[in-house]
Amino acid sequence: MDSLGLTHVHLDKLVNARLWLSQLPGKYGRQLPGGAGGQHLTRLHGQSTEFDQVRDYQHGDDARHIDWRASARAGGIQTRLFQRERDRPVFIAVEQGPDMFFASTGNFKSVQAALAASLFAWAADSVHDRVGGLVFGRETVRLTLPARNRQGILHLLHNVSQENLQLDSPFPADGIPPLQQALEHCRIQLQPGAVLVLICSESHLDSDSAKQLGTLASRHQSIWLPVSDPLEHQLPEQPGLAFSGQQQRLQLSRQQLRLRHQWQQQARATRQRWQRLAGQHGAILLPVCTSSSLADQLPVLQEGLHAACT
Repeated sequence: MDSLGLTHVHLDKLVNARLWLSQLPGKYGRQLPGGAGGQHLTRLHGQSTEFDQVRDYQHGDDARHIDWRASARAGGIQTRLFQRERDRPVFIAVEQGPDMFFASTGNFKSVQAALAASLFAWAADSVHDRVGGLVFGRETVRLTLPARNRQGILHLLHNVSQENLQLDSPFPADGIPPLQQALEHCRIQLQPGAVLVLICSESHLDSDSAKQLGTLASRHQSIWLPVSDPLEHQLPEQPGLAFSGQQQRLQLSRQQLRLRHQWQQQARATRQRWQRLAGQHGAILLPVCTSSSLADQLPVLQEGLHAACT
């Protein structure tokens, strides 16, 4: 099972994450593990190779699909119904930049994001959807075109792991905000009917990226997983704690109540911005935290996993 305290994640961990899906309760949980579950199917009269059932012939049914053997057994005309697969690629955009190389407790944000990406990839694979995506950071974007095979998923997860293992500093370089750049790539790559799964730092949502997300959500079913650490929501109460950056150092005292209050207000405003945006555009919002195992967060993620493969 998942463990805590991870700063990096290897490919074998991302591959084995598919086994966690068997924990999900009910019919959904039983369908996922084997990879041979039902596909996205639309019932119609023929025009497909996926047989559904035989039923009584009705006016308007295609006479070419009358099952004469079944008709003889039933004593009335029977017709075959078929199903047609809907092509609905799942596109997973996952952040693996220096902004994510951090945690005050539990797994690093980059690790949680990588594990979440693997869960959605394997969930989509279980219903034979095409899976692709991109891995992005401050300076890199690695694209995997959607494909309906395990090689495509392994290529995507390999890119995730490679970018994750290269992270060694929480201090990002200046440049274009990574979320804006990634969303522009998504706009170019996403095909009609695609599902967008976005996994990124909670703190990266600004006015520009919010507009981009809104535009994408109006065109594609969207599932958003903002990743955060408890320290980003509330500063600790212990006195004398020091925080250092590239060019400055801050030491907290119990008397700095104003700073603590402003910190909390800013974090609350960010969370509310995500909630409003998701509500306005019908996106599924699934916040992920570093403090608990991602396997323990499966009940929360279930709604998004189900939406990604139904």
